[in-house]
Amino acid sequence: MLKRRLVESFLIMAILVGVASSAYLLSQTHPTTAQPNYLKNAQWVPPSAVKPGEWVKVTNQDFAPVNKTEVFLDGWIGCHVAAMDSWLIFYVLSHYGFNFTYEFHTSDPYRTPPNVPGLIFEGYKAPKNSPIIFDWIYMYNQYLNEALLPTPQPMNYSISNTIAIYYGLMELKEFAPQWVYNIAVTYNVPIVGQYKSPPHVVTMLIVTGPNGTWLLLGPSYPPSAIDKLTPEEVMEELITQSNPELMKAIHQFWQILNESMGKPSVAVSVCVQAEEITSYLHGFGFTTYYYPCNYPKEATGPSCWIMYANSECRNPVFSGDLNTSWIYQQMNAFQYGNITAWEEDIKLLGSEFGSGYEQAAGDAVGPSFANGIVYVGSDSGQLYAINAYTGKAVWILTTPAAVIMSEPVVYHGLVYVGLGPATFTYEQGKLNAYGGGHRGLYTGLTGLLAVNASTGVPKWLFLTKSQAMPTPVVYNGMVIFDDGDGNVYALNATNGQLIWNYSYDGSANMASLNLYIGKGYALVITAFSPGYPVNMSAIIALYANNGTPAYIIKVPFAYGSSVGDAVPAIYGCYLVDSFMGYPIYHGVYLNQIYVRQVLLVANVTNGKIIYVKNITGYGHPGDDNNGFSPLVYNGIIYVPSHINRTVAAFNLSTGKLIWVSPKLYHASLADQPVYYDGYIIVPDFDHIAVLNATTGQLVNKYYVGVDLGKDQPVIVGNDLIDSSIFGYIIAVPLCLVL
Repeated sequence: MLKRRLVESFLIMAILVGVASSAYLLSQTHPTTAQPNYLKNAQWVPPSAVKPGEWVKVTNQDFAPVNKTEVFLDGWIGCHVAAMDSWLIFYVLSHYGFNFTYEFHTSDPYRTPPNVPGLIFEGYKAPKNSPIIFDWIYMYNQYLNEALLPTPQPMNYSISNTIAIYYGLMELKEFAPQWVYNIAVTYNVPIVGQYKSPPHVVTMLIVTGPNGTWLLLGPSYPPSAIDKLTPEEVMEELITQSNPELMKAIHQFWQILNESMGKPSVAVSVCVQAEEITSYLHGFGFTTYYYPCNYPKEATGPSCWIMYANSECRNPVFSGDLNTSWIYQQMNAFQYGNITAWEEDIKLLGSEFGSGYEQAAGDAVGPSFANGIVYVGSDSGQLYAINAYTGKAVWILTTPAAVIMSEPVVYHGLVYVGLGPATFTYEQGKLNAYGGGHRGLYTGLTGLLAVNASTGVPKWLFLTKSQAMPTPVVYNGMVIFDDGDGNVYALNATNGQLIWNYSYDGSANMASLNLYIGKGYALVITAFSPGYPVNMSAIIALYANNGTPAYIIKVPFAYGSSVGDAVPAIYGCYLVDSFMGYPIYHGVYLNQIYVRQVLLVANVTNGKIIYVKNITGYGHPGDDNNGFSPLVYNGIIYVPSHINRTVAAFNLSTGKLIWVSPKLYHASLADQPVYYDGYIIVPDFDHIAVLNATTGQLVNKYYVGVDLGKDQPVIVGNDLIDSSIFGYIIAVPLCLVL
């Protein structure tokens, strides 16, 4: 709630005229402290130079604290201009790491234009050592009358013209910095206030910093751009950057902020229309929408992405200069904030039915990152390349495949992604019910697709008869992947020609491949769930140069698809995996089956099992993914569990339990967490949970506003990047999460 301050010094006068003045001020500084003497010497431009609706530099003087830039909003609750300005402030300062608390609001319905949507700011959390501070003050009340008795009524402007101006100025003098009051006296009332009915101090948006002070009086974009929308609809358009008038005003504000900070003014180019490119591979049509002006001007982070998490131990944390914040809405995404279909399925049918949206609407796995671009495969069949700095699409590739369920691999200017869904034909379903069946046979276009990383134009497609869901690995000029029919393929990474092929009687589901580099050799680690008619679950190591087996770790005690679902990790000479095992059947339904979670650690060079541990009690299987992909960092295994609803830490060499986290009831707890600077980061549906890596205690839960599923975030520089099961990609400053 906003703190309401009654201006006591004018209370007697207010009672006499039947009105009272109130002000709202939330500040990170102390504006009522004495101002330095140099402020009195500021040189101002003449009032004739200030035009309503235009940004004007009114003085070269800097009124912000040393080494800071200050944004100041002076408005009133019912003002449509204050409502319009709120969206600019929210969008731009959020990109600098500000985390606002606010209420949705609409302006005075009895003034023109009526009911303009906006935000009423209540507070914010800024990053440590932020170069920007934000202050604001709300004058008057909703209807600009402040009648004490009775309750304020619309259009009851009993306050006199003189008093209206007087009270606004006195509130500024009482609660705002002296320089804000000076600007109001010099420009606000003489230029605009006298034309209002009644005259009053109107909304000002001010930016002051090392390079001077800028003023905006009046709206910087037409009210018609948003006045027919609800606040929720404006927020959605803001997130999706789909309102041209609003985005233009945002970029103007951003430019002014940069100029005031002393940064060079950067021209903002917006791709309005894409280059549409149609390509055909094997008779199938692919459509690329290419936005060349959105290509990042700089590269940061890793230069390639050669496997799942781009890391054998599965910890995707990379250095870089990224420091931004944005949300990108994909094609066919859920309407922002509206997931009623998913919620109804969960309510009526149970949580296991909600997973259908994870495998049909959003993103099955997390993003990849290379050269300043975020790559994301969608379960709607699109592949996205997003500028990591701006959140704008560089290209979008629409494929004839129903689903893309692997992390895109990036190598030597190409992106490789597997095509194929986690679905079964009717005949396969019957086999699967009896413990076997290969996955995705003849259920649509399946195989490995290679795409130009810069333009999104497809280069070649290697067809398979079954899904290619697991993320490939790249090694020595080869891209190596497996499929639901039990095949492992090594292809020439440049032209897609087959180099070798290995077959096993099992199904590769989501267990993305790993790579161990030995002395003079390399091993590709793959994992398969049951074949038919017996349980052939196994972890298999193949020599990368020719595809011959180095060893096979058979896991007959595994349950269902679990070994084929869990992504194994490698740390030193250790191979680590976790999955469901030792099933007890009281029927064929999930709530009639009981399983335990198994932690398996083996020697990666020879496949010898070091230990197998049951790390949970008995519980029911998950819905669509029965693996528990582990992260291994600094000799510790961090493994999630949707049986226990926790994350646990184990000593890698001994298997000794170190800690168990508090329960995370909404998290998927199938994919690896991320280790960063002493913290364990876990996607927790519409939050990101942060655990102390030493103790497992919950440190923070940060609300992200989108719904994270079986995914692993990526950290580059100062940003966390993730993708959503409902079709959104996000970049969040780490300073907000931790």
